[in-house]
Amino acid sequence: MVAQDSLAQVIGRNARAIRLSGGFTLEQVAIATRNRGLRWSESRVADLEAGRVAANIATLVAVSLAFTDLDSRGVTLHDLISHERPIEMNENLIVTSEQLGQLLAGDVVDVQFGPRPYEMDPNFFHVKPEFQAKYDAWSETDKRAAKTLRISKPLLREVAMSLWNTSFATERDRRAGRGANAQQRGRISRQMFDEIREALETGNYDEYDKP
Repeated sequence: MVAQDSLAQVIGRNARAIRLSGGFTLEQVAIATRNRGLRWSESRVADLEAGRVAANIATLVAVSLAFTDLDSRGVTLHDLISHERPIEMNENLIVTSEQLGQLLAGDVVDVQFGPRPYEMDPNFFHVKPEFQAKYDAWSETDKRAAKTLRISKPLLREVAMSLWNTSFATERDRRAGRGANAQQRGRISRQMFDEIREALETGNYDEYDKP
C-alpha cells in the first residue's frame, strides 16, 4: 500500500516550490510571515517546508497572504494544498486535494473511503425498546389533547416531556390510577391542560408552529 502524504507535508512541499519559483529566500519569507502575525524565523520557514509545522487554518491563511505579499501573482489556499494524490488528514480520514478545496470553499462534501456505519453495523438503525415504548406512547389521546389546546402535536410532545418526562396520555393515566372513569380522566385532563398553558406562557417554544 502506498503511504499517503500528510497535509503538513503537502503544504510544505508547495510552499517550498512557491518560494523557489519566485526566487525568494527563507529570510524574505520569514519577514513576510511575521508581517502577517506569525512569529517565524528562517528555521521555522524551513520546518514548514519540511512538513514539520502543524497544518491549521490560521497558519494556512497567514502563509498564503505572506506569499501574496511577496509575489504579485498572488498565492491562494488552493495553491498550498494542491496535490496529485489523496492527502492523509488523520489515520481515519483521507481526502483529495479537490475535496479539501471544496470544503474550504464552504461546499458540503461526502468523503467516504470505506463502508458507511450503517453498512458495517446491521443494528445501526435499531431503536432500543425503552425509546420505542416512549414513541409508541403518543396515542389518540395525545392527538385529541393537542387539538383541544390548539397546538401542534410536536409542541405537545415537547411540553409534555419537559413537564412530566412522558406523554400527555401516560401522565394522565398515571394520575387517574386504575379503574378511573371517563369523568375522572376528564377532570385530570383539564388540570393538565392548565399546566400546559402555563408552561406555554412562561417557556420558550417559539420554534414550534401552530397546527
